[in-house]
Amino acid sequence: MTTPGTTPGRAYGGVPAEQRQADRRDRLVEAALAVIGEDGTAGLTVNRVCRTAGLNERYYYESFPTMEDLVVAVAEHAAGRVLSTLAEAIGAAAADARGQATGVIGAGVDLLADDPALRRLVIESAGHPVLARMRADLAQVLVGLIVERGLTTLRIELTPAVQRDADFAARMLLGGLLEVLTDWTSGTLPLDRDELVERCVETFLLVGDHATALSGGR
Repeated sequence: MTTPGTTPGRAYGGVPAEQRQADRRDRLVEAALAVIGEDGTAGLTVNRVCRTAGLNERYYYESFPTMEDLVVAVAEHAAGRVLSTLAEAIGAAAADARGQATGVIGAGVDLLADDPALRRLVIESAGHPVLARMRADLAQVLVGLIVERGLTTLRIELTPAVQRDADFAARMLLGGLLEVLTDWTSGTLPLDRDELVERCVETFLLVGDHATALSGGR
């Protein structure tokens, strides 16, 4: 049933118009990621993204009225990939604190190592207005994840004071981790993958040990 005054999208080759538009949008996002992987967000132009996607430029504007809209879509796609990767790592890692930290941090490092577009987005995110906003939103989710995993793994009873301290510690850890990963991806931190993961894990465990000691003293 259609709403009066509207015309349903016509199917072409058995594929509804709405699905074809969604497929074109996905192709444009993937093309933008390919461009970013080569030249960063500075390389994004309507012409280049459409050429990479193999689409006419008129299809760009049906999905993205502005370049900022495309950057937002790219950042959301990247954030979704980060969260799904970390969720899989949590499920696959050993249940103890070291196993969880090693699995999750290792998965994040490997994702950055394997994805040139994500590396460029991480490097640029601090200075790009759109990416900085998206980074802050993702950080809020990751802080909650660190707190939840930390308290559960360390079996610390949640109280208002513990919540406050855990939230602060998670923000410090995440902020430091993002800076370390930014330096590592840009080549200014001369560590191999395993050494990087090990040092990050040890830092997280030190904070976890301190949190456990504090909770026992309350």
